[in-house]
Amino acid sequence: MAAWVRWSLGQQWLLYKNGLGTTNFCETGCFFPSSDDAPYADMQHEFYALRAGIGDSESSASEGFMFSMGLMRPDSRGRVKLKSDNPTDHPSFRFNYLEAADDCKRMIEGVRRTREMVHQSAWDTYRGEEVTPGPQIKTDDEILAWIREVGSTEFHPCSTCRMGTDEGSVTDSEGKVHEVEGLRVVDASIMPNNVTANLNAPVIMMAEKIADLVAGKTPLAPLNPPLG
Repeated sequence: MAAWVRWSLGQQWLLYKNGLGTTNFCETGCFFPSSDDAPYADMQHEFYALRAGIGDSESSASEGFMFSMGLMRPDSRGRVKLKSDNPTDHPSFRFNYLEAADDCKRMIEGVRRTREMVHQSAWDTYRGEEVTPGPQIKTDDEILAWIREVGSTEFHPCSTCRMGTDEGSVTDSEGKVHEVEGLRVVDASIMPNNVTANLNAPVIMMAEKIADLVAGKTPLAPLNPPLG
């Protein structure tokens, strides 16, 4: 997006509180099961009332709509490794997206279910021709190849310093690093596993609770509201 366009959007919002600057473009979404066999809502949708090249350096918005789809609780596991004994050297990250066969299967099923949603009658007024991956992409192999080509991260990594008591854990339930004095980790890396949600709210919750422990405050009593 050109600089003058960004400036214009900002001015319109500051002066009139309207225009494209008032929206983050994904104001609605849902969690849904990738198939009838999924044991929980293992996929997330974010819906955009436009078509655009997400992440492109130049604006490409046009008429239409699109979804972004993310996998909840992936089985694929990455790694973080030190490059050297120099603490100023950045570590090496490998995320290993779609390493696990079940992750690939669920993503493929998620694409198929998304197509089912879009072909419901409520979309008849708005639906045009499928642009990507396109109606010609049909088989599992074709869908997976498209996912690998266009897929990207939503920046929700976690569990690299997971809490626990086994040999593979790094911290305890208070974020203290095992066998290291005076060091805590308080971010998404201490989560034992991912959750069916974005990580912002869970990390805030963990940080507030551990901050109370550091400050010597008595933790709040558990709250168990009735279900249903």
